[in-house]
Amino acid sequence: MAQWNHTEKTLYAKLVYYGPAFGGKTTNLATLHRLTDPAGEQRLLSVKTSGDRTLFFDLLPFDLGHILGYQVAIKLYTVPGQVRYDTTRQVVLAGADAVVFVADSTTDRREQNRWSLHNLRMNLRKAGMDPDTAPLLFQFNKQDKEDAAEPHEVAAWLNVDPDAGIPAVATEGHGVLETFVLASQAMLGKIYEQADPRTKKGIDPQQLAQHVERAFAPYLGRSIDQPASDGADSAAPPTDQIVLEGENLLADSIKTQTELGERLGEATTRLHRQRQELDALRRLSESTIEVGACFELEPVVDAALETAATILDAGAVSLILRRPLEDPVVERCWGRAQEPLIASEEGVKLFERMISTGSSCVVDELLDEFTTPAALEPLNGLRAAACVRMGEKSQHFLLAYATQPDGSFDVEDVRFLKTLGAHLEVGLDRVRLHRKVATHRDELEKKVEQRTAALRRAYDQLREMEQTKDRLINNLSHEMRTPLTAILSAATFMRDYRSNAAQRTELTQSMLESAEKLQHHLDQLLRLADLDEASALSLGATTGKELIDAAVSLHETDRIETRLPNSDETLRLDLARVSRAVSNLLDNAVKFSEENTPVHLELEFDDDGVSIIVSDRGCGVAEGDRERILAPFEQGGSGLTDKPSGMGMGLYEASVIAKQHGGSLEHEHRRQGGSRFVLRLPEARIDAGEREREVALA
Repeated sequence: MAQWNHTEKTLYAKLVYYGPAFGGKTTNLATLHRLTDPAGEQRLLSVKTSGDRTLFFDLLPFDLGHILGYQVAIKLYTVPGQVRYDTTRQVVLAGADAVVFVADSTTDRREQNRWSLHNLRMNLRKAGMDPDTAPLLFQFNKQDKEDAAEPHEVAAWLNVDPDAGIPAVATEGHGVLETFVLASQAMLGKIYEQADPRTKKGIDPQQLAQHVERAFAPYLGRSIDQPASDGADSAAPPTDQIVLEGENLLADSIKTQTELGERLGEATTRLHRQRQELDALRRLSESTIEVGACFELEPVVDAALETAATILDAGAVSLILRRPLEDPVVERCWGRAQEPLIASEEGVKLFERMISTGSSCVVDELLDEFTTPAALEPLNGLRAAACVRMGEKSQHFLLAYATQPDGSFDVEDVRFLKTLGAHLEVGLDRVRLHRKVATHRDELEKKVEQRTAALRRAYDQLREMEQTKDRLINNLSHEMRTPLTAILSAATFMRDYRSNAAQRTELTQSMLESAEKLQHHLDQLLRLADLDEASALSLGATTGKELIDAAVSLHETDRIETRLPNSDETLRLDLARVSRAVSNLLDNAVKFSEENTPVHLELEFDDDGVSIIVSDRGCGVAEGDRERILAPFEQGGSGLTDKPSGMGMGLYEASVIAKQHGGSLEHEHRRQGGSRFVLRLPEARIDAGEREREVALA
């Protein structure tokens, strides 16, 4: 998406080169850089991954035209083409204004081209862009190869119009600039189409396209020089590299941190600039006239009015605001508690006549203009009045009053009043500007605080995800290596040593039990992945007895004691998931209680829902672990000295299933020892009327 940088008066547009791996995207960008910047004054930025890289640089030195006074600049990107870097492609493609698809014309790359174009269309949709309307230009690269297909054949592979692509040999520079110029023109045309109607009035799209063509006309037709004879790669542009050790580095978090970091930097720069401007305004005000020496409105106006009264020997001086189609407003009055003219209806009419005559007006015999006591009383002691507009387009007026018996205003007095009004208008503008800058500064500081807080949250989330990953790896290394070691040991013994039938049966049984443990752990991981994908619930009507039976059937133990007050009570829930959640609670209770002690499972019904309670008389949960054990891959106890068996996913899975049903999982410590877990499903109960309707529908 095009970015308007108001500080630099620059419009940044984003152009992305897309295509299969080793198809020529990087070569296009490097060649374009070398053709347009042979001296290498501007460096390429390369974000490198294992096996591929993403290049980026700004095209700033060229005059690509202006939009509403903003210089047009284009940011160029390439994406990694290999299949496993799809996340990086999505990040780079986000916000693109146009895309160049670089197709590999060699005949054995047909399927790779098709897959890459299909991948582009999917990622455009994910980025919120319509593949059918987004500016998309094709380049048929590697036309110099012996096994290169003709451009129309490559177009047929991709099911596109042959005229929509440009034949190219990127290594030699042929077709590189031509592709870029056409893509830039299409991109700027799209930006123009999406502009506000008021913005379009100030833009000539045809002239803008001609600007781009003229800017690159001197470079069209150039070719890349061959490498030097000493073996140096003269075509390799200088690059600054950022190396990333793999693709699965939580790209979303990195993207968020990068974006927030860039915005924080820009906001800090703007804040620093605004403070410099504010300081410059303060220094400038100190060197101007006295009325503009401070930023507070009242002192500025009072100083100006007092100065006017002193020089003109006036009995009163007022500042009046008169907006079109509105009554005049007295903003300040020096010398009188009440503004003399605006105090009465007749006075307001005289003021309107005075400002309608031009930039200034003098009434020598003020009292002769009025007949009513209500109008004459505020004018007691005053003889003449002078009114001036403070600026050509200003809505402010200065109104000065000369005193009885012989006070008056001459041409010099009016000229001074005009000059003072002009200086006061500058002071008021500065006050308004200062308030605007101060408001902007406060908003900017608030945004910086918000962005900093968001960056901190993103950092904390990243750390939490790293810790979750570490717990997963630790649990996997312990829980999966143990049964795997048992399987390998039994298999090795059976291979290397003679054994009788009983021994083979025992070893085989050990292998089966270990394999079942592995299968159990893998099933847990797959269920957890399914939960993270937030798949839809399969809600259906069932009874409390069916739920209890389904959960108990997942265990091979007779230690479970159940209590069901109403076995026919009907519930609506996802039976498979809720029974799995209850099974996890039972498994946890059996695991952490003595071998011969019972585990209790009971249901409690309320008005709308049900609570499923699992209690035991085991070791209980330490107070510091009660919240932690509900996180993924977390277990009670010390991971070094008394780590229990399991992956640490059972309670987390039960908690997620409860939340999916609008409920919760809570732990209650039992005074007599052990734990009590309550799975609350507040919306699971079906009332009698609804149950009858479902039966009728069935």
